[in-house]
Amino acid sequence: MRLHQLAALFAVFSVAWAISLKEATVKVNKDFFHLGEISTLELKQLSLESTKDKLEFEIHLNDVSKQPQQALITLGDGKGLDVTLFPKFIVDKKILKLSTTASKIPVSIRNLDTIFINLIVADSGSSTNLYKRLGEFVPSEPLKELVPYKQAERIGIKPEIHHIFRQDPSTVSAVIPIAFSGAAVVVLVALLGMWVSSIGQDLYGLVKSTPGTQIVNNVVFLSTLLGFEVVFVRYYLGTSIFTTLFHSFVLGIPALVSGSRAFRFLGYLRKIGKA
Repeated sequence: MRLHQLAALFAVFSVAWAISLKEATVKVNKDFFHLGEISTLELKQLSLESTKDKLEFEIHLNDVSKQPQQALITLGDGKGLDVTLFPKFIVDKKILKLSTTASKIPVSIRNLDTIFINLIVADSGSSTNLYKRLGEFVPSEPLKELVPYKQAERIGIKPEIHHIFRQDPSTVSAVIPIAFSGAAVVVLVALLGMWVSSIGQDLYGLVKSTPGTQIVNNVVFLSTLLGFEVVFVRYYLGTSIFTTLFHSFVLGIPALVSGSRAFRFLGYLRKIGKA
């Protein structure tokens, strides 16, 4: 009975073997770094200068007598963005070998600040599998600028879409109010000229006999009318409707008071035959 137990235990240990790293060498052209069986805190880095750089990996494994079911090297950012390389297993030397160029590395990875080199060796017959970070590649700025890379847009929450509809112009062309204002000025000048030429003397005598307070009312009334013209011109040139209404309200109060007095005095002059 005891012999059967020893035989079973021997069978388990003969099948189950542990994969471990003996040594590894990573080369970029003539530069290289070496890793031993004992891990150290020394940072292993090599620079990538060109897409023509030759990359070589030579990895010696312990206690491996056959081709592992899984043996690969990943290059990436350590967060899921990586490329997988498959080294060739040389049975008699128990090593993994791989030779490639930097051009085989995708642009998205070549544009990283640091490329992590990870080794994964696994087999169902091994009691422990091997996962080890061998070192880092550091792409140079000229290599990253060789082919600019923009990360693809991922599916996710998008900003709210706002539809902006084209509105009708809030004002007319500036040529129109300027033309009408010019025409109004010409008509006003012509009207004043006609008054001076036809009733100049009577107008002078009328002004001379008009009380001072009434002259002030007349001037205020005419000034408010001129102010209304300015407000309307500014509105056509782009002033908002609310500003226009406010200015019209401010001018409307003196216009109403002085206008009522001016027209009352005009009615009196017409009654006595002076207007």
